[in-house]
Amino acid sequence: MGRAPCRSIFHIEQLSRSEEGWQANVRIDPRHPVFGGHFPGMPITPGATLVQLVQELLSQALDTDLLMREARSIKFLAPVDPTKWTELIWNLRVREEEGNILCDASGTADDRPFLSMKASFVRA
Repeated sequence: MGRAPCRSIFHIEQLSRSEEGWQANVRIDPRHPVFGGHFPGMPITPGATLVQLVQELLSQALDTDLLMREARSIKFLAPVDPTKWTELIWNLRVREEEGNILCDASGTADDRPFLSMKASFVRA
């Protein structure tokens, strides 16, 4: 599989099949340099990084490189402060339709939702 740019910020501790797709437990490295600039003194995990992480989780789950074709809906429901939330739980509901891989992803930390996303992907 190809590059995984988020791997230096996140560590995938577990990725397993669930009843409706995949579940992942991911840890954030709060010492990563990105948090020094986003934002100084008040770190927030960049939204683009969370979206990229969904693609990387899905690629690893399906054991194939993927490209996002369309983001139908991305809702950032709460800021992810890496000093408060170091463990993220992801649920990925996945189905394939007409060559597209459709994914409904949701992320929670401490039982609080922080992201909801619907996107389609294609094999790279």
